Amino acid sequence: YTLWTTVRNYGNMNTMSFEVTSIVCDTSGTTYYGDTITVSSLTARAETTLYFTPNWTPPSVNDYFALIQTHLTGDINPTNNSKVVELEVITIPGWLMYDSDPTCDIVYHWLEGGGSWAQEFVPPCYPMQIDSLLLALKSPTSCIVPILFLDDDGPNGSPGTILYADTIWLSASPTFEWYTVPIPPFVGIITSGNFYVGFIQVGEDYPHMVLEYTGPFSRRGWVLLDSTWFPHMGRDNSELLIRAYTNSLGINEGKSEKKLNALALLLTHPNPVKKNTRILYILPGDADVTLKIYNLLGQGVRTLVNGHQKAGTHSIVFNTKDSKGNALPQGIYFCRLSIGNKSLTRKLTLLR
Repeated sequence: YTLWTTVRNYGNMNTMSFEVTSIVCDTSGTTYYGDTITVSSLTARAETTLYFTPNWTPPSVNDYFALIQTHLTGDINPTNNSKVVELEVITIPGWLMYDSDPTCDIVYHWLEGGGSWAQEFVPPCYPMQIDSLLLALKSPTSCIVPILFLDDDGPNGSPGTILYADTIWLSASPTFEWYTVPIPPFVGIITSGNFYVGFIQVGEDYPHMVLEYTGPFSRRGWVLLDSTWFPHMGRDNSELLIRAYTNSLGINEGKSEKKLNALALLLTHPNPVKKNTRILYILPGDADVTLKIYNLLGQGVRTLVNGHQKAGTHSIVFNTKDSKGNALPQGIYFCRLSIGNKSLTRKLTLLR
């Protein structure tokens, strides 16, 4: 493993010579690696990336952490001069994970629906087949939860293309449970870079997730705000309980195979419907989109979307009454999502 760090001069003055040290320890405090690099100077607002030598070979499967520190004489703000990052060593097959399963730890959720969380993962080798995803969740009310498997092709390596999406059903419960989502063959082959696993919060205050506060931390948590992914502001001192399982190495098919499965029409909530329901869908790329509701006779009764939309996750509320207050009769309906020559359909049950 190559240890590296990016150092930035956040001040308004050029620096003199300073040292940057790197050590690797296990959670008991035993040190396994150390190196120091001298930076001759760094201009104001500039940054530099440093690579420590030699590469580090883990002595065993364990949970390690790397401590990176800058040492600048006269620094007026030394509080941002160190970072600790978790290094998790695993065997294959096994779980890619950064948590230690504290399912009684801090409960967290957004104050409104539509937000998303994601955990970034670094494959230990390439190519790698991701077989399933695992998330610890609970909810005060029964609900569906969209689960996302994403590429790292967003801006600056952030979550980007949705490679696969599915939904899980959470029954109302006061305790956290682990939920597994299988990934179809060929969809989960990672040939380069990183990948992300996340979910969408559908309710105003549910589902709930866990933030682990027992370090070290991977610093790889992300959040979705106003359709843009950002590093989670608490990533320095918390961890999401999200895992990915790999059973074997994949075959080098490239990423084009995976993106064929990206279009998704997720389960609506609630369903059966009494007044209205929220429909979630995912577009693999910018496209002309049609989202319509049909009755059992195949007649269109509502057009919810008809226009060009950008790639990503979208949601819209299906109101069973029209603008004049006329209500659709009770019965079975179908929601159909279409882009180009592809379409997906979900059944809706309307109760009065």
